[in-house]
Amino acid sequence: DMPVVNCSVYDGATALAESAWMAVSSSGVKRLLVASSIWPEHLGVLRVYMANRNVEIEVIAHDEGSGAMDLAQLADALKQSAAAVIAQYPNCFGVIDPIEEIVELAHGQNSLAVIGCYPTALSVLESPGTCGADIVYAEGQALGLPLAGGGPHMGMIGARESLTDFLPGRLVGEVIDIKGE
Repeated sequence: DMPVVNCSVYDGATALAESAWMAVSSSGVKRLLVASSIWPEHLGVLRVYMANRNVEIEVIAHDEGSGAMDLAQLADALKQSAAAVIAQYPNCFGVIDPIEEIVELAHGQNSLAVIGCYPTALSVLESPGTCGADIVYAEGQALGLPLAGGGPHMGMIGARESLTDFLPGRLVGEVIDIKGE
């Protein structure tokens, strides 16, 4: 449920990092709030991407009992300006975080909501776009791409139209030509 989708970056971790950079570039704020419950490998790639760009990454803890993001810590962290709140849906523990609440907290402080998703899970879950996410990223390999020598993978990013200028890669969409067709 995103109006603009790119035509693949390298993989899901790269899609996360590029999505985060979109948020930083569009806002001019060099601070990201990231759920501790995203894939650890993805967080590692994000740290590498942002290291020389002087972007602060603050990790928001998850509740040890439920595995869900600590919304009280998120609300407290949002008292300072942040380009985006980044969460994963479902998270690395298989928990369905309250995405609508996370989006509402982010938007309440003028931050973007960047939500990672597992594409096949969206057959039973509400889409992040419907939940109000500004940017959605995913790993597309699970959609049926056969692995060969460690690949291929396919990172996907969907975004609100206002973020199109910051979207990396090629865009997928429908256009009308000069003949109106």
